[in-house]
Amino acid sequence: MIIKRTFLCLCVVITGCAYNQSINILEPHESLLTAPALKIIDRRTKADRETHLESDPNCLRRYGDGFIMPDKIAYIKHVIAKRIGNAPMTVTLDRFDTIEYCDRSSRRAGVAAMAGVATVVTALTFKEVEIWSYEHLPSNEGGDRFFIRLSGELDGRRFDVIRGFDYGDLPFTNFPSENDQYTTRIARAIDVAVDSMLQGDSAL
Repeated sequence: MIIKRTFLCLCVVITGCAYNQSINILEPHESLLTAPALKIIDRRTKADRETHLESDPNCLRRYGDGFIMPDKIAYIKHVIAKRIGNAPMTVTLDRFDTIEYCDRSSRRAGVAAMAGVATVVTALTFKEVEIWSYEHLPSNEGGDRFFIRLSGELDGRRFDVIRGFDYGDLPFTNFPSENDQYTTRIARAIDVAVDSMLQGDSAL
């Protein structure tokens, strides 16, 4: 899995680093797929497509379309195309949220910045990540957790899928994406969310 990171960092003593990052979660040598009969209608607002950083009461990062390379819409087309082939389908997106609660990791980054610690990531073997299902997106979540939300219509049928995972166990110094498992888990969460959307599971 290839990862490209771009960081826009503002470091403060209490909250650590708030940053904008760009990641590539395609497998090595994998190219973006397209499905000729797949139509994506994007009804999200301009604000929904941009990155927003918050620190009160919790560290919160709402990543925009540039979070996943080349962009989130191209990537979700790829994920859906792998599953439907040439079958006709229309997906209308009202939400494609990539949201991260980052209290522990921001504190860790703040300590590292003050100490001038160099980034060292130890390669570890991790078990299959557990992807959780939610009926509603948590509004005040601490810790280090990541959420995917897909909401809209699939061929006229409404869906609202929320899936998430914990990354507090991953070792890194400044940024979660220093660890390949972070991006692997994001890819897995999107896979699970898309499968649920296609199967009509929604928040089940």
